[in-house]
Amino acid sequence: MAWRDGFSRLRPDVAIDFPAPHGPPQGALDPQLAAFLDGRLDFAFLTREIAEADLMRFRRTHRGALPVVVPVAGGSWNRFGFVDPVVVIVHETNPLRAIDLRRLDGIFSSTRLRGGADIIDWGAAGARDWRGKPIHIVGGDAWAGEESARALFMRRQVLSLPGNRGHWRIVSGSGDEADNVERVARDPLAIGFTGFGHVLPGTRALAIIPRPGSKPVAPTREAIASRRYPFARTVDLLLARGADGCIDPMLAAFASFIIGPEGQRIVTRQGVFLPLTRDQAMASRRLIAGDRANRSLDSTNMAIAMGTASGRRP
Repeated sequence: MAWRDGFSRLRPDVAIDFPAPHGPPQGALDPQLAAFLDGRLDFAFLTREIAEADLMRFRRTHRGALPVVVPVAGGSWNRFGFVDPVVVIVHETNPLRAIDLRRLDGIFSSTRLRGGADIIDWGAAGARDWRGKPIHIVGGDAWAGEESARALFMRRQVLSLPGNRGHWRIVSGSGDEADNVERVARDPLAIGFTGFGHVLPGTRALAIIPRPGSKPVAPTREAIASRRYPFARTVDLLLARGADGCIDPMLAAFASFIIGPEGQRIVTRQGVFLPLTRDQAMASRRLIAGDRANRSLDSTNMAIAMGTASGRRP
């Protein structure tokens, strides 16, 4: 609401409506996200990766076009349920401290698009003292159907490459993501992933090596705020282009306010999410500017209906 109020002070001629309900997102079942995808609302906030099913639904009602996805805030650091970063977790007795993307792909993927070997024991994963000890994947029973927000994020960040979709290694009997942290805490040979705010005693988050030869990056607050940690997430604003292929000028103005200095100060003051980095803000501005070039922002008395899929937002 603070974003709405701050923008309204600058542009009192623009009416922004936040229709109920304001609950947390439930994927495709969320009524506000569904309304945006179906073209009945002008924009939506989303606190997860936009799913392929969402994109297909949007394209059916927007002549094959795709929505514009604009990051407007970083996720949280370690707050439970507030777009916290995804972390790979092992048992606290596991000697492994860091892992690279190729090895993660070798553990979790059946396609191994990153070119690594099929990894089924801890020695091959980098824990030399545990050669021959099998890796127990947890949470995999859920990946054969509709992916969770975290699984979708990990598939895109680790298993997939541009133009190539990776596929999960499906391990029957590995449970789902509802209790995967508890499973890791009970099993010294287990590995899984979760949100940083969900980590429990008895488990430990691994540092991630984002590129060959680079140093491991642990999920510290600084690393997440600066985006050095590769599995930090964002709060995104979804916008639709008009028939002319451009974002509506008023929507562009509102988005520019959010990612601008005052909008990001609101994020900082509320202390739930992290503000965008300078590079993130510049990238978001380019997304918006590319669609509003040569368009006037002098429209008056425009009412904007906004639906949200986040429920927890600045």
